[in-house]
Amino acid sequence: MNSLFLRYLGILMLLMWIATPALAQVSLKTKQYLLLSGPENTASHQFAEDLAEIWSMPGVSFGSDLQPVSIMDGATRLERMRDQRGHLAIINGQEAWQLLPEHPQVKVVSVLWPNVLYLISRLQPPQIVPLTAARTVRAPLQALEVVRAWDEQSPVSLLQETNWFRQEETIQALEGFKEDVFLSWGSYPLQEIRALLNFPGYYLTEAQDTLQKVWTQQLPWTRSYTLPAETYTGQPALQLLAEFPVLVVHETVPDSLVNNLLRSLFGHAESSNPHFLFRNLSPQHNLLFQQKLPYHPVARRFYRFP
Repeated sequence: MNSLFLRYLGILMLLMWIATPALAQVSLKTKQYLLLSGPENTASHQFAEDLAEIWSMPGVSFGSDLQPVSIMDGATRLERMRDQRGHLAIINGQEAWQLLPEHPQVKVVSVLWPNVLYLISRLQPPQIVPLTAARTVRAPLQALEVVRAWDEQSPVSLLQETNWFRQEETIQALEGFKEDVFLSWGSYPLQEIRALLNFPGYYLTEAQDTLQKVWTQQLPWTRSYTLPAETYTGQPALQLLAEFPVLVVHETVPDSLVNNLLRSLFGHAESSNPHFLFRNLSPQHNLLFQQKLPYHPVARRFYRFP
């Protein structure tokens, strides 16, 4: 009986010894980092999904997975990171500017794609929109600070004359709008903007220099950004307002992962067929914010900040 027991015990120990390397390998492969982004049907959610897909490619992840997790707002994402219930997050530029000082353990990896402020005018003629021209506006709630800054310079109360909608309702809001000006944040090019501009009487334009200056001074998370000519058919180069979403990481994430992340971001952006939101990524955009945002030390070296 003892002999039989010892024989089974020996076999069991042998099996465990053989399985140990395999178990260790599985453990390495399943190291998971949570990437917090916005809800489904938002650009940040799509970017997170695309980044996770790129991260899963051979030779990129080095034994770790990025797991996208949808969280409604940036403030909640940062709170989860504070409590170490998230390793990375995508937040908008305003959230980064206002909330990151309250979260010293969270560092910036990169600003991401430019969300330009589309300014579509029904005013005649189709030219730069003066401060005094617009009497009515249709805008998303996310552009509240933009309209408020504009309102302070306008002879009419634009805040009272603005019809508001939610950013996720942009397509419906675009349909047959009758206000003087339509505002919306978005990446480029967008199919719905292209479709609207095919109709007569709608013009993609830029604000006059005075208004653009007011916006960048009062909204320090924004920058002037040149929309390239012919992004939309017949459109000249336009100087628009832009806000950049921000990719942040918890300070406990290994430096090697941050380094691989940066190389993956911009390596894919420069590939022959990048995902849509990766097409407008550029390391140079980070130069606009190097003195304003708390960059991760690895990122500072990557961008060669002084």
